[in-house]
Amino acid sequence: NDDYMNIAEVIEEGANPREWESDRIGSEQYIPPEKQIPTPFTIKFANNRVKYWADAEEALITGLFRWSWAAQTVPVASVDTENLTLTSKYPSEYSVIKDQPVYVYNLIEELDAPGEYYVDRKAGKLYLYPPEGAINSVVYTTLEDYMFNFKNADYITLKGFNMEYMRSGTFLMDKETEYCNVINCTVNYTGKQVAEINGYNNGFYDCYIHDVEGGIRINAGDAPTLTPGNNVIENCLFERCDRIGKTYNSAVLLAGVGNKLLSSKLSDADHLLVQFWGNDQIIAYNEFSEGCKFADDMGVIYAGRDIVSWGNVIAHNYFHDINTQTGLGGCGVQAVFLDDGFAAAEVYGNVFENVGGDVFKGGGSHNKVYNNIMINCKRGADFMRPHPEDWTITRNTYYNSLQSKSYYLSDIWKEHYPGIENVYKPEFETPGDYRSEENFLKAFDMERDVEGYNNVLYNTGAFSITSYIASHGRFEKNVQFNSDPGFYSMSDRNYLLKEDSVIYQKIPGFKPILFTRMGMYSDRAKSRIMTSYAVCADSPYVMKTGERKKLDNGVGAKMINGELYIALRAGADAVGGYINFNQATEEVTLTTNNKNVSFVSGGKIEKLSVNGEEYALEKPVLNIEHTNYISVSELAKIFGIYVYKNGDAAVISSIEGLFVESIDDGLLRYIEQQLTLY
Repeated sequence: NDDYMNIAEVIEEGANPREWESDRIGSEQYIPPEKQIPTPFTIKFANNRVKYWADAEEALITGLFRWSWAAQTVPVASVDTENLTLTSKYPSEYSVIKDQPVYVYNLIEELDAPGEYYVDRKAGKLYLYPPEGAINSVVYTTLEDYMFNFKNADYITLKGFNMEYMRSGTFLMDKETEYCNVINCTVNYTGKQVAEINGYNNGFYDCYIHDVEGGIRINAGDAPTLTPGNNVIENCLFERCDRIGKTYNSAVLLAGVGNKLLSSKLSDADHLLVQFWGNDQIIAYNEFSEGCKFADDMGVIYAGRDIVSWGNVIAHNYFHDINTQTGLGGCGVQAVFLDDGFAAAEVYGNVFENVGGDVFKGGGSHNKVYNNIMINCKRGADFMRPHPEDWTITRNTYYNSLQSKSYYLSDIWKEHYPGIENVYKPEFETPGDYRSEENFLKAFDMERDVEGYNNVLYNTGAFSITSYIASHGRFEKNVQFNSDPGFYSMSDRNYLLKEDSVIYQKIPGFKPILFTRMGMYSDRAKSRIMTSYAVCADSPYVMKTGERKKLDNGVGAKMINGELYIALRAGADAVGGYINFNQATEEVTLTTNNKNVSFVSGGKIEKLSVNGEEYALEKPVLNIEHTNYISVSELAKIFGIYVYKNGDAAVISSIEGLFVESIDDGLLRYIEQQLTLY
């Protein structure tokens, strides 16, 4: 009901269609067309319940038939209930081997637990074992297209939608769509990936995406000209985005040129969380956890098989609690896996904690891993070589890829990526000798200029570096620590470094880790403004002690002649004071512990009394519709507090340096966004 069965015996492994593909030509594994027979597989189970599957005409079998990174679902042709064997209708992509985990479903004989169902397609009937408790609603969905289809659309914002139970996905944006934003939306239970973005300068902000069949796929930007797509996913929460397809069904996919995944939280996946390829993609300030739970030979962030995907950056992220449950052995699971010779990515400023496999694994050239902190991980990094078992297949993969990307030799690419023209040197290839490891490495610039330096390894295994890579790269000052090297608080999992951390002595030049900037704004904003007050022009909401609340009397602030004004009662609340109004004299008094501000209400007020002394205002107090408004900058000067502005919003605080311009603009944007969602 809730687990897999292992294949006890393979009677017939079936065909291996992967061996029919063109990149295998010249390899011992290649099967030519005249010998390609789609033989189905037959397997045997040790579990006796197979003897009850007498009527399995509609059954399906899914699982990791051969490799832990290749899940597949195949229709069942027949079941031999006497011998406990099952025969598929088609072969698995890579054939099958013993002991792999599989799951058989849509069997009426197994309809034995609340919530389970069986579909009889021939009779057009659905059999349901009712879930426990009352059924309050039934949803039947028929829409086969995306909920929102943007075609040549510009400057459209969708805000605050809740979308669930869809046969397809929610957002499709074509190449001509620009400056369209999806904000504060929730999407769950889709039959297809949530979004496909192909245009420019579009964004997903503050969204919650969970229990879907694939998350957000961005494939945008122009590779020949290296024009960035500038699409952004920011401050979004992704959970369980591989609801049906269990491999390569990522929460986020970045492809093309120049797109970003920022300040988001991604967790709870059987396989990878992020897949990327292309150029100049940025993955920064995110939190990753519980990825690759049912995987092997895979990374939470994964890319592979491209030696000209240069310029990608993975920086300032927090990876934690990444361990597989399969016990399949093999290469294990990694935090960052640049597979099959993937080249020229930078991995720096990250914190990796409790990674059950390698923190980093890769065999391509020009990759750099530096200035990271690795805590309680199996091994810091594995700088390996690509596919040592068959150089022909790997050679064909790279060669075919370069043929389709001949623009990598253009002046634009050579100026942007100095040295990229040297990734392929045909003079080192000898026809008929592609299996030569030496020729392969020279021809495709493999394993050169790799760097791994200035990394902290706390209770973590040392780097593994092949001799060839070591002789053609830079590896130094990767220091192992067995005791706390000076984290702010290990017990609270706060890995900021204290100023006197021994790391700075052991690794000169090590740069501080931006740990408090990692993760979602929604998580960080609450703690950052617990003692602050936030307002936004024309919003009936304010944020106080980290929570949003609605005002009883209109809006909290207005933008007037380019200056942000706050209603006086809200201003008093912001500085911890209260308002008195004398109806007879129309005198208004704002009182705090150490200040007493007063004036006579009405019209434009250019002077106040502060603790009995006259105070001239640079920006007058204005009376609008019987409400007094004071400039937030004047409020700050009078009460000796600080104002942090972003657009139409401002945070008022007694703490100096609470926000830093250009560093915390996204966090301030999030606060503004929360005040404008009605």
